[in-house]
Amino acid sequence: MPLNIFVTVEEEKKEVKLDDITLMFFDTLMASLNAAFPNIKTFYDFFEYCDEDGDKVSVRSDDELQTFLVEVIRNFEENNKKLEIKLKSNNLLISQQLSIEEEDDGVLDSYLNGNQECCSLTLPKIVVEENKGEKNKKIFFDKQIRNSYTNTNIIFGPEDLQLIECLSEGQFGTVYKALDVKNDRLLAIKCLALDGGNGTRQGLLNEIAILKKSAHPNIVTFHAALFVENNLLICMELMDALSLDLYGQLHPLVLGACTVAIVEGLKHLWDNSIIHRDIKPSNFLVNSFGEVKLADFGVSKQMAQSIAWSYVGTKVYMAPERINGNVYNVASDIWSLGISLAEMALGQFPFKNVLNKNIKSTESLIIKPEHIFALLSEKELIAIGNGFTEELLYGCLKLNPNQRFNGNAIISTKFLLSHQPMNKNIVADFINERRKNGLLQKQNTKS
Repeated sequence: MPLNIFVTVEEEKKEVKLDDITLMFFDTLMASLNAAFPNIKTFYDFFEYCDEDGDKVSVRSDDELQTFLVEVIRNFEENNKKLEIKLKSNNLLISQQLSIEEEDDGVLDSYLNGNQECCSLTLPKIVVEENKGEKNKKIFFDKQIRNSYTNTNIIFGPEDLQLIECLSEGQFGTVYKALDVKNDRLLAIKCLALDGGNGTRQGLLNEIAILKKSAHPNIVTFHAALFVENNLLICMELMDALSLDLYGQLHPLVLGACTVAIVEGLKHLWDNSIIHRDIKPSNFLVNSFGEVKLADFGVSKQMAQSIAWSYVGTKVYMAPERINGNVYNVASDIWSLGISLAEMALGQFPFKNVLNKNIKSTESLIIKPEHIFALLSEKELIAIGNGFTEELLYGCLKLNPNQRFNGNAIISTKFLLSHQPMNKNIVADFINERRKNGLLQKQNTKS
């Protein structure tokens, strides 16, 4: 059945008629929507709409498109409302320099062309001052850009940075490898499209402030954050071997070393009353030296409030109480840790055969006791030994959050103790061998 939608691009708005074939695939739909605006030069690669609660939701994939068609259109038809969407682009970059001494007007007038050639990246000039106490910390504001700085003496400007390549693309944004020519170092720049207003931005600023206080050998170093309209750019330490979800099933010794690093990073957060909220293998980053570090904590609470419920992939790592909308605490992080460790041990999501790909409700995501029992009976997991299954996983995957291990209990398990101190060489050899032989997996769609 043909569908009429009001589409807004920049300052232009028109009604677009879409047929059934166009609506079958996200790429086909975006091509048709872009073609409907021949005078617009920018190619828009996703769209957003307001749900029945007034929250902005982004659509970037076939699965999200189907959720949009099934749920949203039905709701709008029942309420006799006109369906409206707004085309958006992930490829916008900052083009006007921001003075660090006074406020200027930041504008977006350039975008990436999508090729893999090294190109100039224009960012506001950033001065990061040494930490001399709360009163001396500088945060500069622009009408469109808000900056948050780290506590080290680092200076870099637009003329010093070059994009090298796209490292990964996910539901929440794109990560680029960039070169800081002046300081002779590589950076990772994560570009996130935000579906929220000023409240979300301020919340992210507050949580980025937490990031700066969370320095730890097993947490990715945060350098700077930039808000540009509905985009957030995070400049951080580059982990050149990317994330552990790309390496499939980990050798037991590698799994042990990685687990030690991950748990030590998480325990540092928990000891400082910080909940990660988005624990999964794609947020466990690794480099060619065998270092394993956590990423994407702090902003995850605000991002979770701004993303659509249609992101089933992220929710499969969520604890049952979180899926039910109950209070999120450290115990919820520990559930997600257990799921993630089981996935890295098996080389695939542990409940892959349990969860239907066409999930219709949040209730269908909740793992039942028999699912846990079946997982803990997996011969592959039991063979890892040192209490990995019967002690560590069992303690993390209690359906009752009050019965789960805490951080101290996890650190004290036989599996953790048997792999301490963390052996970076084992991880480095495994990672570099996999990369050398081209054995990396395609990035997990759940992540």
